[in-house]
Amino acid sequence: MSERELRVWRADLLSAAMVGTGRRPAPQPPTAFGSSRPDAPAPELLLDQAALDGALSRGGRRVGQGQIDDLPDPAPAEVDEVAPPRAAQLLELLLWQPPVPAMQRPLIAHWLRCAAQHRRIVSPSALPALFALVDAERPGEQHPLRGPLAAAWGERGAWLARVVGFEAPGGAAAMSATELIDGWATLSMTDLSLHLRALRESEPDRAREVIVERWDGLPARAKERVVQELEHGLSDSDEPFLETLLDDRAKGVRTNAQRLLRMLPNSAYSARMAARLTPLIAVERRLFAVRAISVRPPDHLDAHAERDGFVIPADGVEPDRMAWLHLIVSRSPLTTWVTAAGVDPDRIALLLRDDTSVIAALVDAVSNSRCESVDVRSAWAGALAEATGELAVLTAMPESERQRWLAPKLKALPAHDQYRARRLAGGSVQAPWNDAFANAVLDVVFRDRVQLSEIWALPASVHDRVRAYVDRDGLNEHDRRAFLHVLQYHALLPSIQEAFS
Repeated sequence: MSERELRVWRADLLSAAMVGTGRRPAPQPPTAFGSSRPDAPAPELLLDQAALDGALSRGGRRVGQGQIDDLPDPAPAEVDEVAPPRAAQLLELLLWQPPVPAMQRPLIAHWLRCAAQHRRIVSPSALPALFALVDAERPGEQHPLRGPLAAAWGERGAWLARVVGFEAPGGAAAMSATELIDGWATLSMTDLSLHLRALRESEPDRAREVIVERWDGLPARAKERVVQELEHGLSDSDEPFLETLLDDRAKGVRTNAQRLLRMLPNSAYSARMAARLTPLIAVERRLFAVRAISVRPPDHLDAHAERDGFVIPADGVEPDRMAWLHLIVSRSPLTTWVTAAGVDPDRIALLLRDDTSVIAALVDAVSNSRCESVDVRSAWAGALAEATGELAVLTAMPESERQRWLAPKLKALPAHDQYRARRLAGGSVQAPWNDAFANAVLDVVFRDRVQLSEIWALPASVHDRVRAYVDRDGLNEHDRRAFLHVLQYHALLPSIQEAFS
C-alpha cells in the first residue's frame, strides 16, 4: 500500500466522521488491510476503521530516547484490595450516569469514605475520571473530593498522582524540627508555611522554638507569613513570644501578633483591652434593674495603646475616637460586658441594639472570639442575632446550636434569609440536620414551593414526610421530581454502605 493510498483513505474517513455516515458512507479500507465487513451497518464500519487508524498511528510512531529516559518507576504493589464488584459498579454509575446529577459529588465522597473505612481502594480504571472531578473543584467547594480520594486511591493512585503532578492534601510528608531547621533556607515560602503548620499541629512548642531560632534572619514579608502559622496549636505558652512581636518594625507582623493575642483569654493583651473598655460602659439602674447601657468613645489612651494596635495621631490632630472604640470593643473579652453591666448577653444586646457602632464591634468580637468558651460564644451569638437580625454572627456557634436556634425562627424569615439560614446551619451526609431544623426547613419548602439544594442534610427521620408529600395529588411534576431526587439520594447512601459489607 502506497503512502498516497493511506492519505486518501484517512481523508475520506475523516470526512465521513465529520458529516456523518447518513450523508457520506464510510470508505472501504485499503485492500492491504484485508477484508472488511461489507454487511456491517455504516456507523460500525466507520468506527472499525477509526480504531484501525488509531492502532496504525500509535504502532507506527518511533519512541524517542528522551521519552524512554523520562519514564517513571513502575507503580508499587497494592497493599489493599480493590472495592467489591458491586461497589465498583456503583462508582461507575455515579461517575458516568449519576441518578441524581446535582448530588454526584456528595455521593462519590460518601463512596470514597466507605472505601477507606473498609480498607478498599478505587479501581485504577476509575482514577482518571476522579482526578478530573477534583481538578474541576472550585474554591469553597462544599463537597471536596481531594481528601476522600487520597484516602482510597491505593498505591497505584498515589503513584499516578506523583506522575501527573496531582497534589494530594497535606502535600509532602511533614518534616521534623531538625529537618525543618536544616532545610529552612532551601524551602519556598509556601512549603515552609505548610511544614510549620504540620509541626505546630504535632509539636506546637518545638515549632515555636524553630521560628524563634530563625526569626532574625527572615525578611519582613516572610515573618508575616510565619507568624500566621502560630494560630495552629495556639496556647498560652506562645504569649511571651507574641508580646515581643508587638514591637516588631513590620506592621503586618504586629497586626497578626495582636490578633493572636486576642485569641488568648488570659493574655496581658486581652486584660489591657478589658481595662480600657470597663470605664467606657455606663449602666443606668432603676430599682435594681438595668434600664439602659451606653458606651462612650475614649478621650485618651494609655502608654501601651500604640503597640496594641491603636493609631495615635500627631500633636494637634484630632484622633478618630470611634475607631479607638471599635478596636477596644472588638478585642475585649466578652465576659467584660457581663462583669460591668451585671446582666446576661440577651439583655446587653437588646439595650445596645440602637447603637450601631457598638453592635458592629460586638459582632466582630463574637465572630473572632475563639478565646471564649463555646457557651459564652453561643450565648452572645444568639443574643446579637436576636437583637439585630444579623445571622452571620451565628457562625460563632457550633452547628448543633445554630440549628436549635434557627429552627423556631425559620418560617418568619424573609426568603433570602431562609436560604442563608440553611447554609449557616451546616449539615452533611455524616452529620445531617437535627429533626427540629429539618422539619422547619420542610415546612418552608412545602409552603413556598422553593427548591431545596441541601438535600444531603436531611435526616432519615423526615423521609416518610417527603414520601407523603411526593404522593400528594396536584403536585406539579417539577416539585415531584425534585423530591424524588431527595429519596433517591438517601436510598443510595445505604446501598453504597452495603456494597462494601
